Amino acid sequence: MTITEEPPPGSVVAIDWGGPRQEVWVANRSNLGNWYTTDATFVGHPTWWDVRHRAEGRTLTLLVAANEDTYRTGYRAGVDAAGQAVAEVLDNLRYSNPQKGPIRD
Repeated sequence: MTITEEPPPGSVVAIDWGGPRQEVWVANRSNLGNWYTTDATFVGHPTWWDVRHRAEGRTLTLLVAANEDTYRTGYRAGVDAAGQAVAEVLDNLRYSNPQKGPIRD
């Protein structure tokens, strides 16, 4: 299936996903209609047409297309998971080496 219509703002697409020349593009929410990547040098503000043009003869994959609440929920879950992981490491350090004294907060 070929992606022809522009995905909504906040979407992520990849050209040659997983390949050695992979490019990941994100549809900018604050600058509607523009797409950005750190994987390729591009002058100006690339549009969906530019992304599709770069993908000609290559595979264009839609990685993420979701509404804003989905992104917000995913971000919050990631922050919570990272916080929990840090707390577990600190707890392990505090309780596994009691002979070294307490870790000062």
